[in-house]
Amino acid sequence: MAKIWYRKIYASMERDITLHVSADNPAMLLYQYFGFKPEQFVVNFYDKYLSADSNLSRNAFFMRLRR
Repeated sequence: MAKIWYRKIYASMERDITLHVSADNPAMLLYQYFGFKPEQFVVNFYDKYLSADSNLSRNAFFMRLRR
């Protein structure tokens, strides 16, 4: 999986790349390793995707890799 991300990130050398990451997702460390920086904390970002009884975090970090 990491090789796929590595290729996608470096295939777009001239453009910023943005993504949202669940606040409790340990992959945050992987994205930061590749140079992504958290820019915004988004409350209830995943509300429309999760059921009411879900224990998963509804919040997310908006992250950007600046070029």
